[in-house]
Amino acid sequence: MQRLLINRIPIFFKYTSPLLLVAKISDRFVLNKNKARWLRDNLSGSDKDKFIEWMEAHEVDESQLIATEFVQELPTDDEAQDCYWAELTDQSAKPFRKEIFKQELALHLQGKGFFIDPARMALDFSAFEKIGVFDDEYDQYRRIDFLWNPKRDELSFNFGSEKTLVTKTAASLEGGQVVFDVDDRLVYKTSEGAVGKTRPPAHIIKDRSGSPQKFSYKNRYNKLKEFAAAELYDFDSPCFSIDKTGLKSIDPDDHYNVYSQQNLMAFGNENTAINPVIGMREFGPLKKAENAEKKRLLFIYQNRNDANTLYRYLKNGLKHFPGLLSYVGIPVALAEPHKGLAYVDPVTLPDSLNEFLEQNYPGELYPDTLAIVIGPFKRYESDEKESDSYYRIKRILLDKGIASQFVSSETLNGYGVHYSLPNIAIAILAKLGGIPWKLSNKRKTELVVGFNTKRAKESRDQYIGSAVFFDNEGKLGSVKALPISDKTAVIEHLKAAITEYMNREGEPDRLVIHYYKPARRDEIRNVLKLLEGMDLAIPVAVVEVNDSKSKLDICFDAEFNMGMPESGVYVKVGYSEYLLFNNNRYKKNPPRKIDDELPIKLKLSYVNTGGFNAHELIAQVYEFSRLNWKGLKQRSVPVTTTYSKSIAEFSSHFDGQVPQNDIAIGTPWFI
Repeated sequence: MQRLLINRIPIFFKYTSPLLLVAKISDRFVLNKNKARWLRDNLSGSDKDKFIEWMEAHEVDESQLIATEFVQELPTDDEAQDCYWAELTDQSAKPFRKEIFKQELALHLQGKGFFIDPARMALDFSAFEKIGVFDDEYDQYRRIDFLWNPKRDELSFNFGSEKTLVTKTAASLEGGQVVFDVDDRLVYKTSEGAVGKTRPPAHIIKDRSGSPQKFSYKNRYNKLKEFAAAELYDFDSPCFSIDKTGLKSIDPDDHYNVYSQQNLMAFGNENTAINPVIGMREFGPLKKAENAEKKRLLFIYQNRNDANTLYRYLKNGLKHFPGLLSYVGIPVALAEPHKGLAYVDPVTLPDSLNEFLEQNYPGELYPDTLAIVIGPFKRYESDEKESDSYYRIKRILLDKGIASQFVSSETLNGYGVHYSLPNIAIAILAKLGGIPWKLSNKRKTELVVGFNTKRAKESRDQYIGSAVFFDNEGKLGSVKALPISDKTAVIEHLKAAITEYMNREGEPDRLVIHYYKPARRDEIRNVLKLLEGMDLAIPVAVVEVNDSKSKLDICFDAEFNMGMPESGVYVKVGYSEYLLFNNNRYKKNPPRKIDDELPIKLKLSYVNTGGFNAHELIAQVYEFSRLNWKGLKQRSVPVTTTYSKSIAEFSSHFDGQVPQNDIAIGTPWFI
């Protein structure tokens, strides 16, 4: 069993008398502000009655934000006359422990020169530490995030951005800017003008901050250890005591490992391998595309030399890549009689493509054709106009039942293009209906549905994408996109997915939903009501999959020089919450260098009693991460949610719509 450490240190609340809660009306931004009704509801007895009287006397609305602090002595009479105060007991202090903690540790760090942002979502607060001069205009800070769990007596802390740029000097700022207040040492976004330091505009951050550093577990462990020793172990508070023995070890009962069988994947002739690189090279794909001899490639290119080069590589291979036919069983045959479309400008290509298709593809659908689009398109790195063209081109082709594979000119002409060619070939195979690989596990007859979201650019509109799988083998059952504003859309989609499953496979054994956020009670209630209405007495589970990876919790393998835990390790970090390490470290001592990969966070939002266990559900997330056919590299996020996010992103450009044809709803055209 591995010995794992987590980035938490024990910290304990201790009631010390006297402890006074002081509340007052304040227009200023302060460490602690809460709605008046929250304060009222957490007080009891005569303290609550006294607070209600204070609210009435000062005409305080229950939704009004009230500043709070916790002291051992009341302020002077002049300062205290408009305040509410109550002396807390050991029992009455419990609802306010988080606020007391935020105040005490924040004041400790402010005394060391840190700026404090107390309004961080899902955290207690963040602190900004100056670590040096960046250039003539900006200093460089690093952000440290803090979250205290009073039930477990643990303080989680981790570094966020280590290259936060802040102006060297304070100035008068307009409303709506992030202010680093040099007097109060607080960070906030003001609705009015203020004086303070601030962050530079986004384009300056992008231009000056450079490429992000590669993450290293060993480096992060050392930095966390050094930070705790220098900045936390001297934390002195009458209300808290801190353990100074180092990062906390994970209890052996709180960490587990997905069975090694879940690492094996099946390739050609059901041969198995742990690594897609080896499996594809030695055995080929599990299932080749049907009627492969009928498949045609439509080249769309800006530079003829690029098209000729890629055609040659796909036809004849390059270095370790043997060619498209040898690798995935698809012959390199050009679409006849029109072998391709040359374009001048990627921005006007959608218009040229529309005209080209009208002339040369007059029928409704062409599922045996795949378009290879070569040019400056790099979905997340190109300029905005090219990015918009990317989605329009993909949509125009998809309307014709033509999947597309985009290849950037930069990649094609780069030194490492031979590493990209297998990834391109695998994606082409999947888009043409083949199956590169699947899990070697026994097929499970259960319905697995993923949901994820994307906000439309320059709009508050948000869209949900959904990927449906009818088993654990990775082949898409259906694709759906829907606007998040339609409150019934998710349930209607689930109903359609269940109905389609039953028409194809019969009644599913179980239903698993991979969700992009914590599922609300009413959302779970609607799912259960749907199953009841369909007369389906099957177990159901809802698993929250945080696809942005864990930003706070992280673990270190003490038996691997504080490096990354092995792939398949998962750790319980809270009630029904787990960290899943999903990476390329398949052995205790890997034979070659591996890239460090952050874990993802899972929460079992709802699980039918007796229908599932935690191990099964977490293993399933792990399994579905191995079914991503975007390329050979293992992905840490399951296809249920990463595919759904791609679908949502595409649909956000088209008012939540996705074309309704066999290619658009049944193949991974978005990878």
